[in-house]
Amino acid sequence: MNNVIILNDCIKEYKDKNELQTNDDETFEFFSIGQITKKSNLSFEDVEVSIVDGTKDGGIDCFLMLVDETAVQSEEHVEELELNESSNVRLLIGQVKNTSSLKESVIDKIYISISQIFDLENDES
Repeated sequence: MNNVIILNDCIKEYKDKNELQTNDDETFEFFSIGQITKKSNLSFEDVEVSIVDGTKDGGIDCFLMLVDETAVQSEEHVEELELNESSNVRLLIGQVKNTSSLKESVIDKIYISISQIFDLENDES
C-alpha cells in the first residue's frame, strides 16, 4: 500500500510540474509513458504525440517509433532522417491502465492490432 501512496504522490507532482489540465487517467498515461521512455530523453511533445488513445484504438494507447533514440512524430519526419545500416529502430506500442487489475480482453485487442500492424500484406486503408 505504501508503494501506491508514493506513486500517487509522484503522479500528482508530475501533473503540477507540467501544469497539466488532464483527468487522473490521462495524467497517469503521460506519466507512465514518460517513465518508460525516460532513457530516450524525449520531450513532453514527443510523449504527447505518441498517445493514440481513444475509441477504436485497437487497444493501443501509445505508439512511438524511435530511430537512433529520436522520436518520429510524422511521415514527413521520417523523410528527414538519415538512415543507414547502423541505425537502430525501436517501436514502442503500449497499453496504459490506471487500475489495480488488467482484463484479458485488453490483451486480446492489442494482440489483434499488433498482428495487423506487422502484416506486410496489408495496405494503408
